Order: sequence, then structure tokens, then C-alpha cells
Amino acid sequence: MRVAAIMRDERYSLGSADNDRRILKAAVEALRSLLRASAKPADDTVLVSEPTDDADFVSESADGTDLVEVDVMAEGALDVRKPETDIILSMARSPKALAVLSECKKDGATVLNSPLAVENCSRARLYQLMSEHQFLMPATYLDGINCPSDANDSQCSGAYWIKRADDSPQGGDDVMFAADSAQLALARERMKQNGTARWIVQQHIPGDLVKYYGVRGRMFRIFYPTDDGEGRMGHERHNGPARHYAFDTDKLKTEAERLAALTGTVIYGGDAIITEDGRIYMIDFNDWPSFSRCRAEAAQAIAQAAIAQMPRPCGESPGKPGTPG
Repeated sequence: MRVAAIMRDERYSLGSADNDRRILKAAVEALRSLLRASAKPADDTVLVSEPTDDADFVSESADGTDLVEVDVMAEGALDVRKPETDIILSMARSPKALAVLSECKKDGATVLNSPLAVENCSRARLYQLMSEHQFLMPATYLDGINCPSDANDSQCSGAYWIKRADDSPQGGDDVMFAADSAQLALARERMKQNGTARWIVQQHIPGDLVKYYGVRGRMFRIFYPTDDGEGRMGHERHNGPARHYAFDTDKLKTEAERLAALTGTVIYGGDAIITEDGRIYMIDFNDWPSFSRCRAEAAQAIAQAAIAQMPRPCGESPGKPGTPG
């Protein structure tokens, strides 16, 4: 059995490169354990290291007939080499990498998350899907259309967020808070100056910021970033410390799973705002977060999801992987 692990380029990690590396390694270890348990090789020692730019790690039985190969690659390495593997655990987000992974999927590899799912998580596509399927979300304007920066315009009164929509965020200017229409106008100009092709303008909703993490159909967890201080880029300060407003946690899970299914995303995370009256606003959804708050549980769920999506012979139970080979 051949497994590739594609490490996310640091420009997409936004300060979480170490945590991204840890969850990918943990998922590979969990998947390796499942495959070993299924194959029961004579010698199940497997060599795996921290992800590097381009490295192969091979384990084989005493007679050399049973092989488990783990190929750990940087996202940029896909520009020059396509992994020839059965399962690909990928955190990649660049268009070039996704194009290569699409070819791998066509060749029969199991790819998590799929390239199409990652593309569907771009904000331009995501908010179109959310609007079409009637998710509760803040007033959102793609490319700022119908949301002028005129202080007298009621559509854009109050605070707003402006977010890059043509690619995953790569820096502080890709997501900006605007306390009023004047700041919104400045933020829009900065987007243009940075060469951002598309963006969204989204109303700021006061309330508790919650982060959710999931592996579709297998695990779901909710955390308050202001409780543990693990916020990223300081954006959570605009909603202040969590008040822990009462809300229907099952409803949040249902909506997150529904969005995961619509985008085709198996490994996901996101943000929601809980208002004082318990309404749940979905404000963000991402492919494969770092799962820093629940890494071990997520790694097991990711490995199980990968096994479940593997092609298997007719009549074989979907709950048990086939013999690696």
C-alpha cells in the first residue's frame, strides 16, 4: 500500500505551520496503524519522519513481499513530481497542486480532501453555495457589489469584514475588519492594490465566536478561541470574550455537516457566531484545519475516512480495509 502526505505550503498556514505539520503526521501515523492492523505483516515496522520537501519512507516484511510506503511531500514538490500512490492525504491549496491531485484522482487514487472540495471552499464559491442553500449567514456581498462605501448607505452601516475570495488567505491583508464605512473603503482599496481579483464584504455580527472542527460523519467538536487563547491573527478580539450564550449545538453540527456535504469536504473546520438569542450565523468554512485542540481524535477520524473511501472488491465490507498491496 502506497500513501502520500502532502504538506501545506507555509503561505497558506497563516502562522500555524507547526500545527499543520503535526496533524498531517498524526493522520499518517493513524492511517499506517489501520493498514498494519488489516495487513498483519510479518514485520510491521514503518519508518515515518517529520514532513520534508521530498522524502520516501518504506517498510517491508522480513521476506520483502509486503510493502507499506509513505511519501511525504511539500505542496510545491507537486510542480515537478506526481505521487504514484493509492491514498493521498493532502493539505495542499495552490491551484497548481490541485491540478496535479486531480490527475491523481482520475488515475484512481483516494484523495482527501478532494481537489474539487478544496476549490469549493474558496469564498467566492462557498458563499454562493451558502446563499443558494439558505444557510443563516451575515449579509454578504461578492466583490462588494451593491455594498458601496457611502457612509449614508444603510446597506453598509456599522462594522464589516472584507475577505479575499479568489484564493485561500495568505496574509494579514487577506482578511480585514472595518469598523465603519470609511475603513471599509480603505480596506477595499488595499485589496485592489494587493492585486486581489475577488473579495467579499460581510457584515460583522456581534456575539460569541465559536470554532468548529469536523471529519464528516465521524467527529465534530466546538471550541471558544477566547477561552483558551489559541486565536489566530487577533481577529477574535472584535467579538470580545465569549459570553457562552445558550444555543443548539446539534443544529450547528447539522449545518456544518450539511455544508461539508455540499462542498464535498470530508476534513473541515470553520467559524460561527452565536448571538445573544441563540441564532447561529455561519461565517467561515475551511478545508483541513490544524485541529490543534483535538488532534489525536481528528487523526483517527481522518484515517478511518481515508480507509472508507478506498476502492474495495465487490462484496467486501466498507468497515474493513482491503489488504494493502
